[in-house]
Parts: sequence; C-alpha cells; structure tokens
Amino acid sequence: MWQLRLTRCSSVERAHSFTCFLAEQPAMATINKQAVTEEQHYIEIPTPKLGATILMDVPKMTLEWNNVHMSVKIKNQVTKQVEEKIILQDNHGSASPGQLVVLMGPSGAGKSSMLDVIAGRNKDFTGSVTVNGHKWNKAMNRYASYVMQDDVFYATLTVKEHLMFQAELRMGKAFNPEEREARVDYVIDELGLTKCRDSQIGGVTDVRGLSGGERKRLSFATEILTN
Repeated sequence: MWQLRLTRCSSVERAHSFTCFLAEQPAMATINKQAVTEEQHYIEIPTPKLGATILMDVPKMTLEWNNVHMSVKIKNQVTKQVEEKIILQDNHGSASPGQLVVLMGPSGAGKSSMLDVIAGRNKDFTGSVTVNGHKWNKAMNRYASYVMQDDVFYATLTVKEHLMFQAELRMGKAFNPEEREARVDYVIDELGLTKCRDSQIGGVTDVRGLSGGERKRLSFATEILTN
C-alpha cells in the first residue's frame, strides 16, 4: 500500500500555488507474522503484475524552473497601440522524484502557459528550466509526457485497440507483440479502464462512447505506456 504525505511546496503569488503529494512506497518484502511458527519462517514477496516491469529503467529526475518570465505583445483596441501583457512573472519551483505537483490558479492565471514552458513546448520565455541541473533539450523529451486539455482519439476504436495502436508506435520493435499487449493490459487495469476496454471511444460519431473521466484516463494511459 502506498502512503501519501501532503506538503506545501511554494507559492510565488496567489495565482501560482503549488501543492505536493509525496508518495512513499513501503518495502516490497513483508513478513507474514500470523503464518510464522517455530518450524516455518518465510517472507512473502508480491509478484509484479504482468506488463509492469518490461520497460527499461528511467533515471530519477528533478525538474526545476527559476525566474520564468513570459510576455506577449497585444494591440490595444482603444488606443491602437501595441502593449506588453505579462503572462508569467518570476515564477520558480521544482518537482522531485516521487512527488505530484499540482499547479492551481483561476482562469487566465497562466497555468497552461507555465506547463508549456516547463514541458519544453514553448521556448519564448526568459529564465531557466533544468532537469537534474542540465538545461532542457530535445533528448529529454523521451522522458516527459504531456496530456493536453482536449483529447484527440479515433472515435471508432475501442480502448484496447487505441492503446495497442499507440503501443506499436511508441514501443516499436524493441518489444515483441506479447510484451506490448501485456503492457497495454497492465495500464488498462492500473487506470481503471477494464470495464470499458472493449467499448468504442466515441466522440464525433453517433456512438455514445466513453465518459469525460474515462477519456481523460485514456489520455493519461496513452502517455504512460512507455514509462
């Protein structure tokens, strides 16, 4: 069982607050005290689910951003003059291995812009974004995933068909078909998509498809296939 410890990380200003959840995993090996007798001494070690351990280890990474500033030029409709609008101002923070960092703020506070910056999707800013002390570069994109606000799927595919298609694209020839399917089945189970695994995703068609929550979990499942 995982344990969550809630900690307050930092708050640059009211519109940019961060709350961290540090997940602590207990030791894998536990002693079954009830089953231990004078003649029996054994240790139970949980067996990982099929598909959970087929991927290569990803190095632990600490993401940091410092003095991030972003602004855009807009035309004032009244004065007709071009003015500078500040989107982000002197933002800083960090995300360490084992932490879930939540970025919160009202509409228009710059949350999406901030995520685009720290995910390496927007380079039009000043300040720094580093991973383990190194400046973000294209090679680091393989270790990062980004779930968009608007989900994009093939409406007529089922949940498993979509993930199998994505697994073939993302995992490639490094894994055989059995390993890819095992990984897909594992992710489906972990994200609570078992009941709708054979349901069409739906959307633009007449098919009702998945609920909003199921679609978002499917987007997340797609991104963690290789992590």
